[in-house]
Amino acid sequence: MRGIMGWVKLHPYNIAQKVQVVVEHYRAKVEPLLNGRAKAMVVVGSRKEAVRWQLALRKYIADHGYPLEALVAFSGEVHDDESGPEPFSEHSPVLNPKLKGEGHPEGVRGADVPDPARGQQVPDRL
Repeated sequence: MRGIMGWVKLHPYNIAQKVQVVVEHYRAKVEPLLNGRAKAMVVVGSRKEAVRWQLALRKYIADHGYPLEALVAFSGEVHDDESGPEPFSEHSPVLNPKLKGEGHPEGVRGADVPDPARGQQVPDRL
């Protein structure tokens, strides 16, 4: 049973449908909070799933012309032949192009992204 569920969780159609729901929910319910500076986090079950979600998020956002950015974080490298021939890391330009190959702390500061530690709290009930 675990093999079938792993296949379902990683299937591109399944991820694309979930990405659509997440992005549209964010745009409708979260983005208007804090004068458009609100953020959201999606947690997935594996590094391979994180790579596929990030690729799907970037595609969905670009296809719809939304002025949004997505950032992915995970440790090590991910080998996923279905997503690309080269191993992926959080420094991969295809996953996090605004980081310019740097780690998150340095790269995020250089990408004009506000420091979340200085942000306001978002209500936990929408």
